[in-house]
This record gives sequence, C-alpha cells and structure tokens, in this order.
Amino acid sequence: MDAVLRYSDNPQDGVITDEYPFTGGAWFDALSYHSYPSNDGSMAYYDIPTHQWVYSRHSDAAVAGVIRLKNDLESVLTQRGYGSLYPAKRCIVTESNISRMSFNEQMGSALGQLNFAMKAIIAAHRYDIDQFHFFLLADKKTTTQATNPWDLMGMYYAINTVQPYQQGIVPAGIACKTTMDMLKGYRYDAAHTTLLQLPDAVQGAAFADSTGAHIYALWAKTSTDQSEAAAYTYAFPPEMDLSVLEMREWDYSSTDAAELVNASKISLNSTPVFLIPSSVTDVTTMAIPPFQVHFFPNPYLGGDGKLIVKTTQTVSLHIVLLDAQGRKVATLASGSSLAAGNHEFDISRLSLASGIYHCQLSSGDFSVSQRIICL
Repeated sequence: MDAVLRYSDNPQDGVITDEYPFTGGAWFDALSYHSYPSNDGSMAYYDIPTHQWVYSRHSDAAVAGVIRLKNDLESVLTQRGYGSLYPAKRCIVTESNISRMSFNEQMGSALGQLNFAMKAIIAAHRYDIDQFHFFLLADKKTTTQATNPWDLMGMYYAINTVQPYQQGIVPAGIACKTTMDMLKGYRYDAAHTTLLQLPDAVQGAAFADSTGAHIYALWAKTSTDQSEAAAYTYAFPPEMDLSVLEMREWDYSSTDAAELVNASKISLNSTPVFLIPSSVTDVTTMAIPPFQVHFFPNPYLGGDGKLIVKTTQTVSLHIVLLDAQGRKVATLASGSSLAAGNHEFDISRLSLASGIYHCQLSSGDFSVSQRIICL
C-alpha cells in the first residue's frame, strides 16, 4: 500500500514529474481488501518467553482481525494525506469467511461460521465498511468430500450435487439474511452505543433509522480458544427507560419467531441477538398464547412438509395458509378442538408454488403467524 502511494505511474522508476504528477492513490477510489482471519495471523501469535504459539480461534477474535487489518491499511492512507490533503478512500471487504469445519488446526465450526458472519456484518456497519462479501456463494464440496477450509465457506450447501431449485442454505446463510434484514435502513449510533454501558464480557452496538427508532445487536464475547461458548446476563441501564424488548435471534429470517424479554434480564450467548423496544410495559403480566407453531423444513423444497403445533391446553384452533399478498391459499383447520400436546399438519398435498407464505393460527384473542419460504 505504501509503495503504491509513494510512486507515480512514470515508467522511469515511478518518479513524480510534471508529466507524471500523481501517485498511485489517484487511480483508485476504494480500499478493497481480503481478510481470512484463520490464515493471516489474526488469531495466533508466537510468545517468545514460552517459545510457543498462543491461539485465540473464536469468532470475536476473527472479527477483530478483520477490523485490525482495515485500521492498518487506513493508517498508511492517512500518513500519505488521504483524508486531509486528498479525499479519504471508502473501504470494502471483497473476500472473507471462516470454514464450517476445522482443517489443519484452524478455526472451523458451523456455530463459529454463523457467529463470524453476523458479527462481521455488524462490525462493517460500525466501522464504515461499505461492502462485505463472503467467500463463497455455495460450498465447493459436500461436507464428507471437503479436504480444506475453502471447500466449506458457502452461504449454501454444495449445489453441484443437487437438482435445480433443490439448494439448501447453511446456518450462516440464514444468519446473514437475518442480520442484513435487521440492519437495513439503520446506521450505527455511537452515542446510543455509549449509553448501553456494555461490560467487558458483552459486545454489541446500537443502530438508529431515519426516524430515530433504535435496534440493538448484543452478544456475550467469546474468549476461549477453539470455543464459541460464552454467556452473560445483561441489563439495560435504568436511564435508558426500557422495560420490555422484542428479541429476534439468528434464524428470524427463516422462522419469523420473536420473544418478548425483560430489559433488566437479557440472557446472552455467543450468537448475536437483535433487540427492539416494545410498547409492552410488563412482560410478566403479558398473556402468552396457549399454542406454538413450527414448520419443517423451512425453507421448503417440496415433498414432505409438516406444520407442527404444540398446545399447552385444549384450544379451538383456526389455521389458514396465506400467500404473500394475504390471499387465502388453504384452510388447514377450522375451529378444530386440539388437546394439549403436539399436532402435525401435512402440507405436501397442497403443491405450493415457489414464494413466501404465511401460516396464520388463531384461537380466541390469540394469533400467531409462521412464515414459510417455498423454493
């Protein structure tokens, strides 16, 4: 980077002359870099006194490595006058990821990849990285065929072994979609992040939209080599005047499931959650629906598809399937009396076309919706 910024495009040793007045920085608009924390030394250093390598192979160290590399490169730009004498360069990451399996003692796990994906996107918003591209779109090989970390960095499982439209999204892909959906239209709010008074064991940030509404991304920081284990119970400071928040987890883009939580007792683990202030003032007095719903598999690729309803008491339940425009596609139950327990409804007979559907369940004053993605 420094060499590019020192010299001009003069074929004679890059000397700056009247004919060649500009250094290399005049010929590019964005700082674009690749960051693979498992390979670039971000998660390991050699301790000279003990004569051994010290490792930090976990998702928070991986994301810290991405940001540290950005800062190192930008420091060179700053020293050469970019941001003062010349316009500052925008920043993009054009390749990055963590493998879904460990190879050659590198970091690698499904949870680690999922956590890295979410935390990297959040960090990109926070540290002014305009674009963040993951390597790859789909795995190069199946899990059993993989021989190196590059084989298992996709947002989808290997597509060269399945028929068209039968692709399956990996957990990190679902997490990416959730994170991007949650932060769309929001910008990092440094002042509000300071108000969170996050302890050392918690990482996260506050984001605000154009109306001033806020969303919070929080998680318990990882700190143990080759482990994504972390836990912390966080309380929003009283001065923020928050009582109840809606919590959306990593798979919200697939499940549409959310939970109301007490602002003074947020149970965090290593996977980020998104928290949105709720109009509900007391979660302990809130009426809880006597039924829950889950559709499997979601996304739905055709064939067997089951809507699983769990009831905690006998209920008279109405279940309808709506398309993306809210039009009724089918009625699965019309006031059916369901005893407490698990109940399955088969939708494979409906031959649903590709698209997004909403399964609406209602009983008395309670209503629950489950989004179904059909590929």
